[in-house]
Amino acid sequence: MHICKSALISAALLIALAVNARAQDAQKIVDQYIKAAGGSKALSKTQTLTLEGTFHAADGKAGTYTLTTKLPNRYYSELLLGDTSEIEAYNGKSAWHRTTDGE
Repeated sequence: MHICKSALISAALLIALAVNARAQDAQKIVDQYIKAAGGSKALSKTQTLTLEGTFHAADGKAGTYTLTTKLPNRYYSELLLGDTSEIEAYNGKSAWHRTTDGE
């Protein structure tokens, strides 16, 4: 009986804490990242930026993406989902894209 009472008290505390928990302000998150990365002056010196990640489509298929940008005006974007791929790029003079169909 003592274990059941403790479990109920713990559950009540968790629910109370969850109700009072608030999402962080988006600007606060961005400001914390800028500070952790060395400040806005350090970030302004960035020449190349690469973002990589994974995602799941609505049908449950897993995919990956890559986006690489390089100053002043170059980028490469690749999206892979199962057997499907799409690539887009710009080299500062011309842009191109390629799909699984070869387009």
